[in-house]
Amino acid sequence: MRDQLNDPEFKLNFFEKPLPISLKINRLIGGVTQCLFTAILFAVAYLMVSDALIQSIIKERTSNQKHQLMVSGTSKKAYWTANYIVDVIIHLLPAGVALACISHLEIDAPESWQIFVWFALTNPLFVYAISFCFDSDGTASILIRIVYFILGALGPIAIQVL
Repeated sequence: MRDQLNDPEFKLNFFEKPLPISLKINRLIGGVTQCLFTAILFAVAYLMVSDALIQSIIKERTSNQKHQLMVSGTSKKAYWTANYIVDVIIHLLPAGVALACISHLEIDAPESWQIFVWFALTNPLFVYAISFCFDSDGTASILIRIVYFILGALGPIAIQVL
């Protein structure tokens, strides 16, 4: 530029100012943030429910409560069926709150109720199966917290980033 103008003292100053973030990008970022925060909250909520469930199962086994019920005439089928029904009802409570919030906030999630119902039906079975691997409720509690945190909180973040 100096050569073409034949002016060795010529200075060219640039001022840069970024364009403002558009409303569309703001909504996108806000939506992603809200979705991730919601996923983490649900992961923590179900983490606590599953943690309490696995602790109670292992404590019942270590204190021989199931054995006492068997001696008094309760069948294993009745014991596990009653536990399963109660645990499904406990899992449906946060699911009902979540579905009420989805409806109240008018979030577009048409088939979300199926996810909550299937989770409420299958999660107790998963926790029952995992509980047989442990003798201590403390160790099981820590493992279930780690698994649920990784799958429910870090999983959505990894999916969003990738």
